[in-house]
Amino acid sequence: MAPAIPGSRGLFSPLQTVLSPHKTRLYLTKDAHDFLDDFRWLAHNLDSRPTRLFELVPSPPLVIGATDASGIGLGGVFFIPTDHSSEAQPQYHAFVWRHRLPDTIRSRLISTSNPTGTITNSDLELAAAVAHPDVIASTSNITEITIAALHDNTPTVFWQRRGSVTTTGPAAYLLRLHARHLRYISTHDYIPGPINAMADDASRLVSRTALTFQFCLSSARALDRMRPITRDEFTRDYSAVQAALRSGVVLGRTAKATHTWDLWLAFCTKHEIDPWFTDQEDPIPYLQVFGQRYRDGRLAPGQKPVRSRTVADALCLVGQTYKLLGARDHRLDHHTGQIDFRLQRQFRAYEKSDPPPQRVKPIPIRLVSTVLTAAHNNINPSSAAQAIADMICIAFFFLLRSGEYTFTNANTPFRIQDVKLHIDTKEIQIYHASPLEFSNVTSVSLTFITQKNGVKGEVISHGLSGDLLVCPCRATFRRIQHLLQHQQPPSTPLCKFFQDHTHATRPYHSRPSNPGNTS
Repeated sequence: MAPAIPGSRGLFSPLQTVLSPHKTRLYLTKDAHDFLDDFRWLAHNLDSRPTRLFELVPSPPLVIGATDASGIGLGGVFFIPTDHSSEAQPQYHAFVWRHRLPDTIRSRLISTSNPTGTITNSDLELAAAVAHPDVIASTSNITEITIAALHDNTPTVFWQRRGSVTTTGPAAYLLRLHARHLRYISTHDYIPGPINAMADDASRLVSRTALTFQFCLSSARALDRMRPITRDEFTRDYSAVQAALRSGVVLGRTAKATHTWDLWLAFCTKHEIDPWFTDQEDPIPYLQVFGQRYRDGRLAPGQKPVRSRTVADALCLVGQTYKLLGARDHRLDHHTGQIDFRLQRQFRAYEKSDPPPQRVKPIPIRLVSTVLTAAHNNINPSSAAQAIADMICIAFFFLLRSGEYTFTNANTPFRIQDVKLHIDTKEIQIYHASPLEFSNVTSVSLTFITQKNGVKGEVISHGLSGDLLVCPCRATFRRIQHLLQHQQPPSTPLCKFFQDHTHATRPYHSRPSNPGNTS
């Protein structure tokens, strides 16, 4: 019957269920009526649409391609002969297509985490195979041309060869759709998964832009051509480079950059523009609109209006991400290399309308004095209380907002070896100084190594304040004197203390709450 009515090969699935030999009565469900209506439509259409010879007998395939599906999307690749192609010198146009699956389908996919789903991976593979010829037809005239399609899923191969399934599930409707769209005989064969790499990449990299997808595709192919040892070495080194780039800024900055870039990609997708502006001569208007929506809160993380500096920083993160991906920063003027004049004017306008800044009051020095007095003038002095008080004093005078001064898992506290004591311009050796030299110290300095001051190796110094307790020099000296009494090495954190002169206590970790600038 299928040769007599071209296009009917995919319409037998529900009829097999209805015409089961074990049934004494036929029940024509709505699904069966829908398929029968398709038979009638094809039969009546034979008068106005003659059957072509090559729709009955396949010719040698001229278009060759492969498809694949993942839990993320569908994809495929195909090759069409050019106008100058010949048997002696074949030439082809290469095409790749991708489609991201909607969440409504992905949530119904059967997996180990979703065993009650209703869609199988084979159903998705068949969906990719059904969409494949339509994509080819949208690029070229394939009338009377046989397509050779390769799939790495055996059910997909045999379902399409047979044209029917024994169930009325998604596969039956996909074959019905395939039959109504295509009336010629196409060939379907199996290709092992590892060889089907290009179609596999297309189905998995559906969220990438066209340019980044091409980069990933070409990079993956380049790695495949390397020897295993060379490829492993290159991959390790490239991973180290990426880790170095991420560690160049604090983790919060990296997370903010990633989130802002995701917002930018979503903005471009919504407005159907290429984020790489391959077909746009002037990207500034799009950046301006993105900045405006970030300004009024529609795109800002807190969904609240933000200040001009925050908008400029968001666009800066977008520009820096472009640079990391090897593209140019679209904020910059081609000729001057500076921020485009239109963006500068927009930022200035935002700045003029910004509300007055909310000043944060610094910690009053009287509070620091009270803490030190309570710790050092107590009838029952505590090593812990004295250590906390001295570290508060050191943080007040030295660190401010520049760094961290106590031990946590994410930072390196200041140590004895980071401290330098001076008598006027002469540096004294901490482990070899006499008590007289210690008593004559006039200034103390701390060297910032990995603390959050942004400048590695920076040295900050303070002199005597004139107060016996509220003094950065004397507070630092008290910490060093306590540690030297317990014979601690240079790598010992300043915040370490000993109780009852016997056991070392884990460094206390607390942070100052916005200490003010005392300079």
